[in-house]
Amino acid sequence: MKKKETLFNIPVVVAVGSGGGRILSSLNTKSFNGYKIAVNNSVRDLALLRNVDSKICVGNDQGGSGMNVEKGRRDFLQGASQVLRVMKTECRTKPDIIPVIATLGHGFASGSIPEMLRILKRTYPDSVTLAWCITPFDLQGKEIRGRAYESLRKCREVGATITPISNQVAINKLGLSQRMPLGQLYQTINREITDILSDLFEAFTTTEGIIESLDRNDLKQIWVGESALISRVTYPDASSINGGSLKDAEQRLLVDVNYLEGAEQPTATYIIDGPGEITVDQMTELSSSLIADYKADMTYFKPLIIQRKRQNTSFILIRGKMRLGI
Repeated sequence: MKKKETLFNIPVVVAVGSGGGRILSSLNTKSFNGYKIAVNNSVRDLALLRNVDSKICVGNDQGGSGMNVEKGRRDFLQGASQVLRVMKTECRTKPDIIPVIATLGHGFASGSIPEMLRILKRTYPDSVTLAWCITPFDLQGKEIRGRAYESLRKCREVGATITPISNQVAINKLGLSQRMPLGQLYQTINREITDILSDLFEAFTTTEGIIESLDRNDLKQIWVGESALISRVTYPDASSINGGSLKDAEQRLLVDVNYLEGAEQPTATYIIDGPGEITVDQMTELSSSLIADYKADMTYFKPLIIQRKRQNTSFILIRGKMRLGI
């Protein structure tokens, strides 16, 4: 049976490091046949992962980084050609989007993510790289936070557009108690990140119900600058969406203002995916709010509207051309 054409081609999803691997393992990519690749220099941590398609252990000793960022970087570069071989095997057609997930602050992910993004920009210059970089809890200390921020700075030097996510902010935005067992805390936050990614990927790879569409170049006009922010809120159906939905989405944004600066005119768009019809009045109200509340540059504005049967309607706000204040 011939495979249905999807809106965007996302053949692979890559995670570097242990935390990113755990998020990847819980991500469902079956709807778009995304091949899940976990990269680490710890053979033990890779062995603990389930539901990934390829586990690539890099480095000579395969015993982890020991919190050494430079060792993580060197180990990754030593195995980078192997990672690329697997990616090229699975990317039988040109990828529109390449998602990469990393949790920063320790050794391997902090050292490898800038190099990973550098290689992807060189190898797939026409693709949009969606880089999710998750930063530590305050309880993990200033040394670990410092390594995370330094990694973000190096990603900026590479010229990559990243989406920063803060575990600490997630505690507050999701209404979690700091008395919650640590394992449960990680699971809850990772589930929220997974749910956002799942909704985003489902919309980007839909085969049906497209009312207003995007192409790769449309997305590249939005996904620019040092950082692109993604926030999501769900409603029973599209009739509940209005200008206030931007504020609702803002309340779910898991970004630490300590390492984010506003842009004078950020790019922006939104995705609506689910049951119910969206009206011209609703879209006009949303556009007016983007201009009034965010001073968004509407030169390249183009929303993605999908009407189809789903459990609920996702409203996803994307803002690009943001600056990292680190």
